[in-house]
Amino acid sequence: MPDLDPMQSELPHERRRRRSSFASEALHLQLLEVATRYKLDAIVLRDTLGHLWAASSLDPRGTELGAELDPAQLRPAGRDLFEHQHEGRRVLVRRLQVGAATLYLSAQGARSSSRQAVAQAGPGVERILGGLL
Repeated sequence: MPDLDPMQSELPHERRRRRSSFASEALHLQLLEVATRYKLDAIVLRDTLGHLWAASSLDPRGTELGAELDPAQLRPAGRDLFEHQHEGRRVLVRRLQVGAATLYLSAQGARSSSRQAVAQAGPGVERILGGLL
């Protein structure tokens, strides 16, 4: 059987086209895929202190999303879903508990797209970080 490059896998059952064994790169690829699929402006992953863990883009405007996030100021928008404003635009936030870490996925884009995007990205983030935290 020939060796398969997991970064270029063409297997029909494989959803992900690009992979990485490095958690930081895998998170970036996950968020980039979700942002592209749902046509988001940006989606980022931060911890409770506001530290950036991953972003869909390395553009500074995209990585600023959620930097000022204050969990106490979030408005509920559903189970583990919250909203806040960033530069006058609505941002949907999903709280994730991965091991001992509480993390926040922040997505900016159309309301329905953001809701779908954080629902899609959450399990991927949990899978990538699950064995590490």
